[in-house]
Amino acid sequence: MIEQRNDLVAQLCNTIEKMARASFNSQTSSPLSMTSVTFPVFNGDENVDVQEFIDNLKRAAHLSRWSPDNLATGLFLYLQANAENFTRS
Repeated sequence: MIEQRNDLVAQLCNTIEKMARASFNSQTSSPLSMTSVTFPVFNGDENVDVQEFIDNLKRAAHLSRWSPDNLATGLFLYLQANAENFTRS
């Protein structure tokens, strides 16, 4: 159980590193008309799909036109409970 959680957290960290290196295309052919974007929250529970969280976070960041640096920094705002505690240790 702990190994499984550690594997999920490692996968999350690896994906975050890849996302930080990725280049987001901030230019779009038409401006976005959204007034706000809801960002997902990840709590580290075993029943939460890490990949779904990452995909949703990337979508929200893209719609909010976050740079890769902002995404890497802002990620920690959307971690709670076990996921947040892991990053503090």
